[in-house]
Amino acid sequence: MFDSVARAIRRVSDVGMAAACVILVLAVCHVLIEIIARDLFRTSTHMLDEMISYGVCGITFLSLAYCVRRGAMVRVTLLTQFAGPRLDRYIELVTATASFLATGLLVYYSSLSVIRNLQRGAKSETIAAVPLWIPEGLMLIGLILLLLELGLYSAELVLRRTEIVRESAS
Repeated sequence: MFDSVARAIRRVSDVGMAAACVILVLAVCHVLIEIIARDLFRTSTHMLDEMISYGVCGITFLSLAYCVRRGAMVRVTLLTQFAGPRLDRYIELVTATASFLATGLLVYYSSLSVIRNLQRGAKSETIAAVPLWIPEGLMLIGLILLLLELGLYSAELVLRRTEIVRESAS
């Protein structure tokens, strides 16, 4: 049972990373369209800054869970570099659990904001008039993925089913 849940969480994290990659490609395409429009046609989409900002937000949050699993997050090893394996695992569990709880709070308050913006029909005050629940929703999805990944990592540490995630070699 645990293994199937772990596989499902990992797959969902992979989907989040794939979505982040798609957003990155779309952002690059938008920049290229803007460059061509400005150089050749002396016009603009008038929304590049806004869309790229939303894209960066989506890329950042949707890739968080994948990065945690792959060991690509910045880590401070001041305490763990001198600890033995047992203390190291305990410190890792405490920090993973604290991160899980903090992310849970972020998920809660972000979901309230998404719901509020959806109910109010709030839109950005720009020419694009983007419904604000869309970029906030991307952020919320990324936070939920991170919450799942941190919960899985904490459970694996407790059950001793994983090694402590260290910085990836690449």
